[in-house]
Amino acid sequence: MELTFQLGNEIIIVRIMGRSILFSDSHTNFQQFFPIEGLKFSREGILKEHPDLKNLSDGEMRIEAIKRFKEHVRNLGGENEIKKYITDELEGCGYSLILIKKEGFRPIKVQAEVK
Repeated sequence: MELTFQLGNEIIIVRIMGRSILFSDSHTNFQQFFPIEGLKFSREGILKEHPDLKNLSDGEMRIEAIKRFKEHVRNLGGENEIKKYITDELEGCGYSLILIKKEGFRPIKVQAEVK
């Protein structure tokens, strides 16, 4: 399953394959997908999610945050729960889900909610 998110002009594609989550963006021309280790993390963002890591160095904090993310994904029930988790997290950062592609099906455009 692939989820396409947009924030302004920035577009991110998240590929969910079982418990594996890969990311792609315009920097790779959407041709390469990379694991979470390829993403940039801000110290503030990590501390917002995991305040107990404040005494660690930036590198140690990043490693622990990635470890916790992977553990959380492993504990989720399946592809649909992972999809919901990723969608909730990215929408919390301002991204909007615009397209869902499942293997063997046509892509589904997601209607934006009117507020």
